[in-house]
Amino acid sequence: MTPGAGQPSGRPPDGRDTQPAAASIEEHLRRRRNGGPPGEEPPGGKRPRIGDGQLQWNTWGWFGGQVGSTLWLLVLGIVAAAQGDTLGLVPIALCLLANLIGTMLWWARDRLAPFAALELLLGTITVLSAAAVATILEGGLLNSSPDLPPGRWVYLYLLVFPALMVQLWVIDHAGRGRRGGDDGEDHRDDTRT
Repeated sequence: MTPGAGQPSGRPPDGRDTQPAAASIEEHLRRRRNGGPPGEEPPGGKRPRIGDGQLQWNTWGWFGGQVGSTLWLLVLGIVAAAQGDTLGLVPIALCLLANLIGTMLWWARDRLAPFAALELLLGTITVLSAAAVATILEGGLLNSSPDLPPGRWVYLYLLVFPALMVQLWVIDHAGRGRRGGDDGEDHRDDTRT
């Protein structure tokens, strides 16, 4: 089947390319540096601060990690509240607080380095998750008790957040030598990835 007979070819009907390949790659990289998926401009013309390492601002990465790290609090709170336990409101409130703080960090992305903001977010989620785990165990949420299995071993769950922080530090710092350091210059037009 020929491209003109119902198969899209990626070119206009007359067969010409509308943009040279190098220009489209440059446009793609520029849009990626703006903090969102290709083709999406940053809201309000906000230009995110460029990080020194591998980690850079990315809309889907930021909110995906934020929601994914706090969703368990919301589910726990809903299940507890559905069973008539008023302490179920505590994890729900902690989930909302963590997401509010994450959103505030996102809106300050033009002033915050991406790695530092991510570490702040993970630290906040760690503290709020510890408060939720304490509410579960010490408050008897969902008929739990520190004396019942798994008992206080559930606090070990919280180690996932410091482990993520160390992993992200390694990832971010692995590329610092290749991207260059903080020399005070604006590298927004740097096309190295």
